[in-house]
Amino acid sequence: MDDIFVLDGLITKSYANMIEQRVTENKFPWYFNKHLVTDQIFTGDHDLNHVGHNHFLYEDREVQSPFFEFIHPLILTIADQKLFDYDMLERARFNLTQRNTSSKRDYHLPHIDSEYPHWIAIYYVNDSDGDTYIFEERTEDFDHELDIETMLKMDFHVKKRVTPKKGRVLIFDGRYYHTSSFCKENPYRVVLNINYGKIF
Repeated sequence: MDDIFVLDGLITKSYANMIEQRVTENKFPWYFNKHLVTDQIFTGDHDLNHVGHNHFLYEDREVQSPFFEFIHPLILTIADQKLFDYDMLERARFNLTQRNTSSKRDYHLPHIDSEYPHWIAIYYVNDSDGDTYIFEERTEDFDHELDIETMLKMDFHVKKRVTPKKGRVLIFDGRYYHTSSFCKENPYRVVLNINYGKIF
């Protein structure tokens, strides 16, 4: 069964252009996050557990931003592809990272987003470098302590790399460890991260 999908052209160019315009304009609210992956480990390594900005649209089963209504059709369109089963929308947030030409790391800290079955959709807001990495390693039981141990070992093998392209959607089983990487050519990289939960 396929559990990693890359979709281009899922939404119209005008909608994709409007999303990019809205989230990159001066008045769009971004919130600083000094540990984009986790606040539990590698908190002193800002190349691995990197600094960035978030904008929370939906969290803890509640709308967090007035911008959610503009993005909701995209969230539904992804779900309507019927590539996965889900019971609820768990999370939707924009993540922004800025160019880092000095980092020697190929990618950021591999991680699992949630501690129960879920699917992840990453929508790429702008054309950029800074690939998404999906690794061969998976979790099957969503054990938090085992997850931390796996992350600390840093023994991961790349299964797939996906380059950001405006309008592209990457969908994959949330059991896979995955991560982002710094853009080194473009000034910034913006993605929308959506988690669809499957708990019932």
